[in-house]
Amino acid sequence: MIDLVIVGAFYLALIIFLVKNRRRVEIIGKVVFLLKGRRGIKTFDKLAKIGWLWEIIFTIGAVFCIFLIFSGIYSMLAYFFLPTIMGVGSPQTAVFLIIPYKSTLLFSIILLLLVHEASHGIMARVKGVRIKSTGVGAFLFIPLAFVEVEDRDLEELRRLDRIKIFSAGSFTNILVYLILALIISSFLHPFLMKEMMEVKGVKISYVYGGTPAYESNLSAGMVIQEINGVKINNLSDFRMVMGKVGVGEEIELIADHKSFRIRTSPHPQNESKAYLGVGLSEEVGVREDAKAKYGIIGDFILWVYDFLLYSSTLNLLIGVVNLLPLFITDGSRLLYDFLDYLIKHAGVKRMVYNAINLLTVFLFASGAMNALFRGTFFLL
Repeated sequence: MIDLVIVGAFYLALIIFLVKNRRRVEIIGKVVFLLKGRRGIKTFDKLAKIGWLWEIIFTIGAVFCIFLIFSGIYSMLAYFFLPTIMGVGSPQTAVFLIIPYKSTLLFSIILLLLVHEASHGIMARVKGVRIKSTGVGAFLFIPLAFVEVEDRDLEELRRLDRIKIFSAGSFTNILVYLILALIISSFLHPFLMKEMMEVKGVKISYVYGGTPAYESNLSAGMVIQEINGVKINNLSDFRMVMGKVGVGEEIELIADHKSFRIRTSPHPQNESKAYLGVGLSEEVGVREDAKAKYGIIGDFILWVYDFLLYSSTLNLLIGVVNLLPLFITDGSRLLYDFLDYLIKHAGVKRMVYNAINLLTVFLFASGAMNALFRGTFFLL
Protein backbone atom coordinates (compact mmCIF):
# COMPACT_ATOMS: atom_id res chain seq x y z
CA MET A 1 0.00 0.00 0.00
CA ILE A 2 2.82 2.40 0.94
CA ASP A 3 4.52 1.51 -2.33
CA LEU A 4 1.45 2.53 -4.35
CA VAL A 5 1.27 5.81 -2.42
CA ILE A 6 4.92 6.57 -3.30
CA VAL A 7 4.35 5.82 -7.00
CA GLY A 8 1.10 7.78 -7.02
CA ALA A 9 2.75 10.76 -5.29
CA PHE A 10 5.55 10.79 -7.87
CA TYR A 11 3.16 10.85 -10.82
CA LEU A 12 0.97 13.46 -9.17
CA ALA A 13 4.04 15.67 -8.62
CA LEU A 14 5.16 15.12 -12.22
CA ILE A 15 1.72 16.04 -13.60
CA ILE A 16 1.54 19.17 -11.42
CA PHE A 17 5.05 20.17 -12.51
CA LEU A 18 4.23 19.75 -16.21
CA VAL A 19 0.89 21.57 -15.90
CA LYS A 20 2.50 24.42 -13.96
CA ASN A 21 5.07 24.81 -16.73
CA ARG A 22 2.69 23.95 -19.59
CA ARG A 23 3.76 26.95 -21.70
CA ARG A 24 7.23 25.39 -21.96
CA VAL A 25 6.02 21.82 -22.52
CA GLU A 26 6.49 20.34 -25.99
CA ILE A 27 3.92 17.68 -26.92
CA ILE A 28 4.82 15.06 -29.53
CA GLY A 29 2.08 12.85 -30.92
CA LYS A 30 -0.14 13.43 -27.86
CA VAL A 31 1.81 10.77 -25.92
CA VAL A 32 5.23 12.39 -25.31
CA PHE A 33 5.54 15.43 -23.04
CA LEU A 34 8.91 17.22 -22.83
CA LEU A 35 9.91 20.15 -20.63
CA LYS A 36 13.17 21.80 -21.69
CA GLY A 37 15.47 23.80 -19.42
CA ARG A 38 19.12 24.41 -18.54
CA ARG A 39 19.50 22.54 -15.27
CA GLY A 40 22.54 20.30 -14.95
CA ILE A 41 24.65 21.99 -17.64
CA LYS A 42 26.93 23.70 -15.08
CA THR A 43 27.45 20.33 -13.40
CA PHE A 44 28.43 18.81 -16.75
CA ASP A 45 30.94 21.65 -17.23
CA LYS A 46 32.51 21.01 -13.83
CA LEU A 47 32.79 17.27 -14.40
CA ALA A 48 34.19 17.84 -17.91
CA LYS A 49 37.26 19.50 -16.35
CA ILE A 50 38.67 16.02 -15.64
CA GLY A 51 38.50 15.32 -19.35
CA TRP A 52 41.51 12.98 -19.34
CA LEU A 53 39.55 10.50 -17.19
CA TRP A 54 36.47 10.58 -19.42
CA GLU A 55 38.70 10.21 -22.50
CA ILE A 56 40.14 6.97 -21.11
CA ILE A 57 36.78 5.58 -19.98
CA PHE A 58 34.85 6.40 -23.12
CA THR A 59 37.62 5.44 -25.55
CA ILE A 60 37.43 1.97 -24.01
CA GLY A 61 33.65 2.31 -24.14
CA ALA A 62 33.65 3.16 -27.85
CA VAL A 63 35.63 0.02 -28.73
CA PHE A 64 33.47 -2.11 -26.43
CA CYS A 65 30.21 -0.73 -27.84
CA ILE A 66 31.28 -1.29 -31.46
CA PHE A 67 32.04 -4.89 -30.54
CA LEU A 68 28.60 -5.21 -28.89
CA ILE A 69 26.82 -3.85 -31.96
CA PHE A 70 28.17 -6.56 -34.24
CA SER A 71 28.02 -9.34 -31.64
CA GLY A 72 24.38 -8.39 -30.98
CA ILE A 73 23.51 -8.63 -34.67
CA TYR A 74 25.36 -11.95 -34.91
CA SER A 75 23.50 -13.31 -31.87
CA MET A 76 20.12 -12.46 -33.41
CA LEU A 77 21.12 -14.01 -36.73
CA ALA A 78 22.32 -17.13 -34.91
CA TYR A 79 19.03 -17.34 -33.03
CA PHE A 80 16.92 -17.31 -36.20
CA PHE A 81 19.16 -19.04 -38.73
CA LEU A 82 21.28 -21.37 -36.59
CA PRO A 83 18.54 -22.89 -34.43
CA THR A 84 20.76 -25.57 -32.94
CA ILE A 85 24.24 -25.24 -31.55
CA MET A 86 25.77 -28.55 -30.48
CA GLY A 87 22.32 -30.07 -30.59
CA VAL A 88 20.71 -27.59 -28.21
CA GLY A 89 17.79 -25.48 -29.45
CA SER A 90 17.72 -21.71 -29.11
CA PRO A 91 16.21 -20.33 -25.89
CA GLN A 92 12.61 -19.18 -26.22
CA THR A 93 12.30 -15.40 -26.64
CA ALA A 94 10.42 -13.28 -24.11
CA VAL A 95 9.11 -9.72 -24.02
CA PHE A 96 9.42 -7.75 -20.79
CA LEU A 97 6.91 -4.94 -20.24
CA ILE A 98 8.57 -2.10 -18.34
CA ILE A 99 5.66 -0.53 -16.46
CA PRO A 100 6.69 1.43 -13.33
CA TYR A 101 3.93 0.09 -11.11
CA LYS A 102 6.09 -0.03 -7.95
CA SER A 103 8.63 2.32 -6.41
CA THR A 104 11.73 0.15 -6.87
CA LEU A 105 11.11 -0.11 -10.61
CA LEU A 106 10.21 3.58 -10.90
CA PHE A 107 13.40 4.75 -9.18
CA SER A 108 15.43 2.24 -11.21
CA ILE A 109 14.16 3.88 -14.41
CA ILE A 110 15.07 7.31 -13.02
CA LEU A 111 18.61 6.13 -12.16
CA LEU A 112 18.96 4.59 -15.62
CA LEU A 113 17.93 7.85 -17.31
CA LEU A 114 20.17 10.03 -15.15
CA VAL A 115 23.39 8.06 -15.70
CA HIS A 116 22.68 7.58 -19.41
CA GLU A 117 21.94 11.20 -20.25
CA ALA A 118 24.58 12.61 -17.88
CA SER A 119 27.23 10.51 -19.64
CA HIS A 120 26.24 11.93 -23.03
CA GLY A 121 26.26 15.45 -21.58
CA ILE A 122 29.64 15.16 -19.87
CA MET A 123 31.37 13.68 -22.91
CA ALA A 124 29.79 16.30 -25.16
CA ARG A 125 31.24 19.07 -22.98
CA VAL A 126 34.65 17.35 -22.89
CA LYS A 127 34.66 17.64 -26.69
CA GLY A 128 33.46 21.26 -26.63
CA VAL A 129 29.96 20.52 -27.90
CA ARG A 130 27.45 23.06 -26.61
CA ILE A 131 24.34 21.79 -24.83
CA LYS A 132 21.18 23.56 -25.96
CA SER A 133 18.95 22.17 -23.23
CA THR A 134 18.31 19.46 -20.71
CA GLY A 135 14.93 18.34 -19.55
CA VAL A 136 12.43 15.86 -18.22
CA GLY A 137 9.14 14.52 -19.45
CA ALA A 138 7.00 11.45 -19.87
CA PHE A 139 6.08 8.95 -22.56
CA LEU A 140 2.59 8.03 -21.38
CA PHE A 141 3.41 6.75 -17.85
CA ILE A 142 7.17 6.22 -18.34
CA PRO A 143 9.46 9.03 -17.08
CA LEU A 144 11.89 10.57 -19.58
CA ALA A 145 15.08 12.66 -19.38
CA PHE A 146 17.16 14.09 -22.20
CA VAL A 147 20.20 16.19 -23.12
CA GLU A 148 19.92 18.19 -26.36
CA VAL A 149 23.25 19.16 -27.95
CA GLU A 150 24.11 21.65 -30.68
CA ASP A 151 23.98 19.60 -33.90
CA ARG A 152 26.41 21.88 -35.76
CA ASP A 153 29.07 21.40 -33.07
CA LEU A 154 28.53 17.66 -33.24
CA GLU A 155 28.92 17.55 -37.02
CA GLU A 156 32.23 19.44 -36.83
CA LEU A 157 33.83 16.84 -34.55
CA ARG A 158 36.08 14.02 -35.70
CA ARG A 159 34.30 10.70 -36.27
CA LEU A 160 36.01 9.09 -33.27
CA ASP A 161 34.91 11.90 -30.95
CA ARG A 162 31.29 11.53 -32.09
CA ILE A 163 31.52 7.79 -31.54
CA LYS A 164 32.70 8.39 -27.96
CA ILE A 165 29.72 10.67 -27.30
CA PHE A 166 27.20 8.25 -28.85
CA SER A 167 28.58 5.26 -26.93
CA ALA A 168 28.91 7.05 -23.57
CA GLY A 169 25.32 6.46 -22.41
CA SER A 170 25.10 2.73 -23.07
CA PHE A 171 28.64 2.05 -21.86
CA THR A 172 27.89 3.81 -18.56
CA ASN A 173 24.68 1.79 -18.20
CA ILE A 174 26.69 -1.41 -18.62
CA LEU A 175 29.30 -0.20 -16.10
CA VAL A 176 26.50 0.53 -13.61
CA TYR A 177 25.16 -3.00 -14.20
CA LEU A 178 28.58 -4.51 -13.45
CA ILE A 179 29.02 -2.46 -10.26
CA LEU A 180 25.53 -3.27 -8.97
CA ALA A 181 25.86 -6.95 -9.88
CA LEU A 182 29.11 -7.07 -7.87
CA ILE A 183 27.45 -5.43 -4.84
CA ILE A 184 24.49 -7.82 -5.03
CA SER A 185 26.49 -11.02 -5.51
CA SER A 186 29.28 -10.19 -3.03
CA PHE A 187 27.35 -8.59 -0.18
CA LEU A 188 23.57 -8.33 -0.33
CA HIS A 189 22.60 -11.75 -1.68
CA PRO A 190 24.84 -13.77 0.70
CA PHE A 191 23.52 -11.75 3.67
CA LEU A 192 19.89 -12.18 2.66
CA MET A 193 20.20 -15.92 2.01
CA LYS A 194 21.83 -16.36 5.41
CA GLU A 195 19.60 -14.09 7.48
CA MET A 196 16.27 -13.48 5.77
CA MET A 197 15.46 -15.64 2.74
CA GLU A 198 15.01 -19.27 1.73
CA VAL A 199 14.54 -21.26 -1.47
CA LYS A 200 10.84 -21.87 -2.13
CA GLY A 201 10.82 -23.53 -5.53
CA VAL A 202 12.40 -23.89 -8.96
CA LYS A 203 11.63 -21.34 -11.67
CA ILE A 204 11.96 -21.85 -15.43
CA SER A 205 14.35 -19.15 -16.67
CA TYR A 206 14.10 -20.03 -20.35
CA VAL A 207 12.86 -22.77 -22.67
CA TYR A 208 14.90 -24.09 -25.61
CA GLY A 209 13.10 -24.21 -28.95
CA GLY A 210 12.20 -27.61 -30.43
CA THR A 211 12.50 -29.46 -27.10
CA PRO A 212 9.93 -31.48 -25.10
CA ALA A 213 9.32 -28.51 -22.78
CA TYR A 214 8.79 -26.19 -25.74
CA GLU A 215 6.36 -28.59 -27.44
CA SER A 216 4.43 -28.97 -24.17
CA ASN A 217 3.97 -25.18 -23.88
CA LEU A 218 6.07 -24.65 -20.78
CA SER A 219 7.30 -21.05 -20.70
CA ALA A 220 9.83 -18.87 -18.92
CA GLY A 221 8.64 -17.54 -15.57
CA MET A 222 6.71 -20.66 -14.52
CA VAL A 223 7.53 -22.18 -11.11
CA ILE A 224 7.77 -25.99 -10.94
CA GLN A 225 5.96 -27.48 -7.93
CA GLU A 226 6.04 -31.24 -8.61
CA ILE A 227 7.38 -33.93 -10.93
CA ASN A 228 5.67 -37.34 -10.86
CA GLY A 229 4.07 -36.52 -7.50
CA VAL A 230 7.36 -35.53 -5.84
CA LYS A 231 7.48 -31.99 -4.46
CA ILE A 232 10.26 -29.85 -5.98
CA ASN A 233 11.66 -27.40 -3.41
CA ASN A 234 15.04 -26.64 -4.98
CA LEU A 235 17.39 -27.55 -7.83
CA SER A 236 18.73 -30.57 -5.91
CA ASP A 237 15.22 -32.04 -5.78
CA PHE A 238 14.80 -31.44 -9.52
CA ARG A 239 18.10 -33.18 -10.36
CA MET A 240 17.31 -36.11 -8.08
CA VAL A 241 13.86 -36.72 -9.60
CA MET A 242 15.02 -36.25 -13.21
CA GLY A 243 17.97 -38.58 -12.56
CA LYS A 244 15.47 -41.41 -12.10
CA VAL A 245 13.55 -40.63 -15.31
CA GLY A 246 14.46 -42.58 -18.44
CA VAL A 247 14.83 -41.33 -22.00
CA GLY A 248 11.46 -41.36 -23.78
CA GLU A 249 9.57 -41.72 -20.51
CA GLU A 250 6.46 -39.59 -19.98
CA ILE A 251 6.39 -37.51 -16.81
CA GLU A 252 3.72 -35.42 -15.11
CA LEU A 253 5.05 -31.97 -14.24
CA ILE A 254 3.13 -29.41 -12.18
CA ALA A 255 4.11 -25.80 -12.91
CA ASP A 256 2.14 -22.74 -11.78
CA HIS A 257 -0.35 -25.29 -10.40
CA LYS A 258 -1.10 -26.60 -13.92
CA SER A 259 -0.43 -30.17 -15.02
CA PHE A 260 1.79 -30.92 -18.05
CA ARG A 261 2.49 -34.37 -19.48
CA ILE A 262 5.90 -34.36 -21.15
CA ARG A 263 7.78 -37.15 -22.93
CA THR A 264 11.53 -36.70 -22.43
CA SER A 265 14.11 -36.87 -25.21
CA PRO A 266 17.83 -37.80 -25.13
CA HIS A 267 20.09 -35.11 -23.70
CA PRO A 268 22.14 -33.43 -26.49
CA GLN A 269 25.42 -33.99 -24.63
CA ASN A 270 24.59 -37.36 -23.07
CA GLU A 271 21.99 -39.50 -24.86
CA SER A 272 21.58 -41.80 -21.87
CA LYS A 273 20.04 -38.97 -19.82
CA ALA A 274 16.46 -37.67 -20.05
CA TYR A 275 16.09 -34.11 -21.33
CA LEU A 276 13.33 -31.50 -20.99
CA GLY A 277 14.98 -28.44 -22.54
CA VAL A 278 14.68 -25.84 -19.80
CA GLY A 279 17.04 -23.50 -17.98
CA LEU A 280 16.27 -23.25 -14.27
CA SER A 281 16.88 -20.99 -11.29
CA GLU A 282 15.78 -21.15 -7.67
CA GLU A 283 12.78 -19.10 -6.55
CA VAL A 284 13.45 -17.47 -3.18
CA GLY A 285 11.19 -15.84 -0.59
CA VAL A 286 11.37 -14.25 2.87
CA ARG A 287 11.37 -16.56 5.89
CA GLU A 288 8.57 -16.02 8.40
CA ASP A 289 10.98 -15.74 11.35
CA ALA A 290 12.97 -13.02 9.51
CA LYS A 291 9.91 -10.78 9.28
CA ALA A 292 9.53 -10.83 13.05
CA LYS A 293 13.27 -10.48 13.71
CA TYR A 294 14.08 -7.53 11.43
CA GLY A 295 10.75 -5.72 11.15
CA ILE A 296 10.83 -2.40 9.28
CA ILE A 297 14.63 -2.56 8.88
CA GLY A 298 14.21 -5.85 7.06
CA ASP A 299 11.59 -4.29 4.80
CA PHE A 300 14.03 -1.50 3.93
CA ILE A 301 16.86 -3.98 3.20
CA LEU A 302 14.54 -5.94 0.90
CA TRP A 303 13.49 -2.68 -0.81
CA VAL A 304 17.14 -1.82 -1.46
CA TYR A 305 17.77 -5.35 -2.76
CA ASP A 306 14.77 -5.15 -5.09
CA PHE A 307 15.85 -1.67 -6.27
CA LEU A 308 19.39 -2.85 -7.03
CA LEU A 309 18.10 -5.93 -8.87
CA TYR A 310 15.82 -3.82 -11.06
CA SER A 311 18.53 -1.21 -11.60
CA SER A 312 21.15 -3.75 -12.66
CA THR A 313 18.70 -5.56 -14.97
CA LEU A 314 17.41 -2.37 -16.60
CA ASN A 315 20.85 -0.83 -17.07
CA LEU A 316 22.07 -3.98 -18.84
CA LEU A 317 18.88 -4.45 -20.87
CA ILE A 318 18.52 -0.85 -22.07
CA GLY A 319 22.26 -0.39 -22.47
CA VAL A 320 22.48 -3.34 -24.85
CA VAL A 321 19.22 -2.71 -26.75
CA ASN A 322 20.20 0.94 -27.27
CA LEU A 323 23.31 -0.29 -29.08
CA LEU A 324 21.33 -2.28 -31.63
CA PRO A 325 21.12 -0.37 -34.94
CA LEU A 326 17.37 0.33 -35.02
CA PHE A 327 17.48 3.71 -36.82
CA ILE A 328 16.53 5.74 -33.71
CA THR A 329 19.10 4.33 -31.26
CA ASP A 330 22.57 5.51 -30.27
CA GLY A 331 23.87 2.28 -31.78
CA SER A 332 22.53 3.33 -35.17
CA ARG A 333 24.29 6.71 -35.02
CA LEU A 334 27.46 5.04 -33.80
CA LEU A 335 27.32 2.54 -36.66
CA TYR A 336 26.90 5.31 -39.24
CA ASP A 337 30.15 6.99 -38.16
CA PHE A 338 32.03 3.70 -37.77
CA LEU A 339 31.17 2.66 -41.34
CA ASP A 340 33.21 5.67 -42.53
CA TYR A 341 36.33 3.75 -41.50
CA LEU A 342 35.30 0.77 -43.63
CA ILE A 343 33.51 2.28 -46.64
CA LYS A 344 34.73 5.42 -48.40
CA HIS A 345 31.97 5.74 -51.00
CA ALA A 346 29.08 7.71 -49.43
CA GLY A 347 26.35 6.02 -51.48
CA VAL A 348 27.57 2.51 -50.70
CA LYS A 349 27.96 3.41 -47.03
CA ARG A 350 24.35 4.64 -46.89
CA MET A 351 23.09 1.43 -48.53
CA VAL A 352 25.03 -0.77 -46.09
CA TYR A 353 23.87 1.34 -43.14
CA ASN A 354 20.20 1.09 -44.17
CA ALA A 355 20.50 -2.64 -44.87
CA ILE A 356 21.98 -3.36 -41.43
CA ASN A 357 19.31 -1.26 -39.70
CA LEU A 358 16.48 -2.90 -41.64
CA LEU A 359 17.87 -6.36 -40.88
CA THR A 360 18.15 -5.57 -37.17
CA VAL A 361 14.63 -4.10 -37.04
CA PHE A 362 13.28 -7.23 -38.77
CA LEU A 363 15.09 -9.60 -36.38
CA PHE A 364 14.14 -7.58 -33.30
CA ALA A 365 10.48 -7.31 -34.32
CA SER A 366 10.31 -11.00 -35.28
CA GLY A 367 11.63 -12.05 -31.88
CA ALA A 368 9.15 -9.78 -30.12
CA MET A 369 6.20 -11.03 -32.20
CA ASN A 370 7.22 -14.64 -31.61
CA ALA A 371 7.22 -14.02 -27.86
CA LEU A 372 3.88 -12.22 -27.95
CA PHE A 373 2.16 -14.98 -29.95
CA ARG A 374 3.50 -17.60 -27.54
CA GLY A 375 2.39 -15.52 -24.57
CA THR A 376 5.91 -15.19 -23.15
CA PHE A 377 5.75 -11.60 -21.96
CA PHE A 378 6.14 -10.46 -18.38
CA LEU A 379 5.98 -7.40 -16.19
CA LEU A 380 9.44 -6.57 -14.90
